[in-house]
Amino acid sequence: MVARTARDGGSMVTLVSREPTLPAAKELVKALRAASPGLASVMLCHNQAPANVILDGPIRPLWGAESIDDTLCGLRFRVSPRSFMQVNPIQAEALYAKVLRFASLTGEETVVDAYCGAGPISLLLAGKARRVVGIESIAQAVDDARHNAARNGVSNAEFVADQAERALPALAAQGLRPHVVVVDPPRKGCDPALLAAVAKAAPSRVVYVSCNPATLARDASYLNSAGYRPVAALPVDMFCWAGDVETVLLMENFLKNE
Repeated sequence: MVARTARDGGSMVTLVSREPTLPAAKELVKALRAASPGLASVMLCHNQAPANVILDGPIRPLWGAESIDDTLCGLRFRVSPRSFMQVNPIQAEALYAKVLRFASLTGEETVVDAYCGAGPISLLLAGKARRVVGIESIAQAVDDARHNAARNGVSNAEFVADQAERALPALAAQGLRPHVVVVDPPRKGCDPALLAAVAKAAPSRVVYVSCNPATLARDASYLNSAGYRPVAALPVDMFCWAGDVETVLLMENFLKNE
């Protein structure tokens, strides 16, 4: 069972099952509604894949809405079951503020936001940049990101539904030259093909958001060998009372900047 609670108290529960139907589903929904007055949605994900991706497979509503709304940094977001959003909004705002600071935008830059999820970082960057291109492999999350851009009046952010390691080289071949690249990958870190594409695109700065220090260190080592110097890092206690930590790292292109 995956639960998400918005700041206003609204919540979504997604049940993950090997079977396409649940016995006593109506009774379970009734019990969940009684236990959580702010419950807005109960979804069912049918997942038989022997992998660590929890929400893999078709998702359908058992009751209520197919998404919930949440607020971050003064922006309003629609969030669906597969749309990635940080689970701790207070710390997420601290993290995103640091991302903006590390990006050092003046309003003239083109920025790529890889693994953008529902678009929170992209939309915040768009307020400081000339153009933002968000890349996300989950189509439902891209739909949410586009919706979120429109509802917040952001017109200089666009979103690509594709694997980041495939989309960035294709965009570069079309003439895209990002000044800043932001990456926020899952725990496994960045695909080597994406890191190679970032190095080839040669942005002045890379801002890396990570939930796994081990893969962050591995990928930072690759970028360092490609000409990027680590400049500053900040750990954020996103997962309170747990051993995990979120980290934001700034790397600068010392080959270009010197």
